[in-house]
Amino acid sequence: MSTSAISLPPRNETDIPAIKDVTSVVMTTRLDSHEAEKVSAYAVQDHRTRSSFLRLMVLKGIQAYEQEFHR
Repeated sequence: MSTSAISLPPRNETDIPAIKDVTSVVMTTRLDSHEAEKVSAYAVQDHRTRSSFLRLMVLKGIQAYEQEFHR
């Protein structure tokens, strides 16, 4: 999946946090133990790191969200 297909709305000066001139941003999330086990299992199954798998899921989720709510 290419990230170039994702277009973000224009940012306002009041948007917080401001992300400027950064190629990637570390984001922290919390999963319950069952969710974390699923992520680990699917990552191994797909020969990915957990981080890579979670990024893929976020990108797919964003794409699905945009298709459903922002046509």
